Amino acid sequence: MKKPLIFIALSTIVIFFGMACKKSFFDAAPDDGSVSDATAYKTKADFDAGVVGAYVSLQGAFDTWIKMPGWLSQDIFNSERVETIDQLMDPNNGQITEYWTELYKIINNSNIVISKLASIEPGILTDDEFKKASGQVRFLRGMSYLQLTRTFGDIPMPLTGYSATQDNMACTSSDEVMSQVIIDLKEAAAQLPETKQWIGADIGRVGKGAAQAYLALAYMYKKDWSGAALASEQLLALRNPQYVLFPNVRTVFSALNKNLNESIFEIQFSLNSVDKWVGWGGQAPSNGHTTVAQTAPPVGEKFAPYGGWGNYIVSPKAVASFEPGDNRRTQLLVKYPEPYKGELMTDTMRAKDWDLDKDGKVKLFPAERKAYGYSTKYWFGPSGMPYGSNIICMRFADFKLNYAEILFNQNKTSEAYQQLNDVRIRAGLPAKTASADMEVFMTALMNERRHELLLEPNLWWNYTRTGRAAKFLKDNYNITMLEKWNHFPTPQRERDVNPNLCSNGY
Repeated sequence: MKKPLIFIALSTIVIFFGMACKKSFFDAAPDDGSVSDATAYKTKADFDAGVVGAYVSLQGAFDTWIKMPGWLSQDIFNSERVETIDQLMDPNNGQITEYWTELYKIINNSNIVISKLASIEPGILTDDEFKKASGQVRFLRGMSYLQLTRTFGDIPMPLTGYSATQDNMACTSSDEVMSQVIIDLKEAAAQLPETKQWIGADIGRVGKGAAQAYLALAYMYKKDWSGAALASEQLLALRNPQYVLFPNVRTVFSALNKNLNESIFEIQFSLNSVDKWVGWGGQAPSNGHTTVAQTAPPVGEKFAPYGGWGNYIVSPKAVASFEPGDNRRTQLLVKYPEPYKGELMTDTMRAKDWDLDKDGKVKLFPAERKAYGYSTKYWFGPSGMPYGSNIICMRFADFKLNYAEILFNQNKTSEAYQQLNDVRIRAGLPAKTASADMEVFMTALMNERRHELLLEPNLWWNYTRTGRAAKFLKDNYNITMLEKWNHFPTPQRERDVNPNLCSNGY
């Protein structure tokens, strides 16, 4: 392979049509031919198709967004094998390569649309259409670079569509990448409509609130607390929707409802999709379903369509770490032999304490297996419906815990604890007494993040961003963390074709 995998060859650009009759904007079927870059972007349909194309790779690596960070924390593990962190952090790990590749696909597609908008001919798009198109791809590029730089550190940062000069592109520092993230997300926040202003077939597109939530997070990485506070306040001022914590956290992860008012940004999936856009293992398009409803349940035929895989087992340490009375433990986590009946289940289920060996004979699990937990955020039972469930990447509880950290760093102690306590009270726990001691506050904050955000995309990166990953691993799992584990290794396939890629410790 002569070109780095992070970039898509642009001799052709697949343009997606069929938008007018779709049930959701992810249901567009690709045209059966390709449109060259030279002739594309001459109509509104071209631009809308290009924007949708930038969304597509969000689906491709969704599993890695929650699986790999969970495994690294040791709070989550895989029933098939227990890998050490060193084994996970392998430059040849296909999931790490997929994560890198899919995010750069989003960036490349966004770069194309951004460049075409800069030279658009008059009359193709109205001013409102222009802003919506620009806002979406600016968000997608900014969010993708935020994900990449917090995951890999220093990375290449192309800001235009592919050209041969990018084949040997050197890395840009993480600090500079985050500065570009802020530029993109500020622009997106200025141009995007509020989330609920997307209606009909466009429900699920990114809105202003998502841009502001990720903008606040980018400022947190820069330790620009005033910038982070301003972005947060702008999100809180929105009324369409007015973001809320639902009284019952179980509602957030409903298999029957999507894009609710606690959700700020979620990856869209649809069972009605004509062209199922999710990649299976980073290869060819598969059946289009999110597999979390299969990977999250216990191993066994009856627990999910085509059987549960047990890839998101919750460790006994994590199960036992919940405070007495924390309803997140009872509503979002079960262990053997606790009963569980999800909203799509006709019968009560229990995680079994046995499996079949290679000869088909029953074998009992070791006693400690009964202490394992299973998250019900994505365990919906044997019905096929949950395969169309969205994956929430940012929600209001996550934002409020970020806002608590922002306020505390502005010496607004009581206000910071109010944000933290809102999440605790929803969980059925008593409010924490405010303390101006940074260590006391951060310990409380990280404890809430652990229990609120278990098996969600942002949890592990809060440990690395705040410099508390080493303490967490040592205190909970007696693992001495290596400095390089703060980032994923740059994929070996990228190193092999680009000698100018920087080293991130591997």
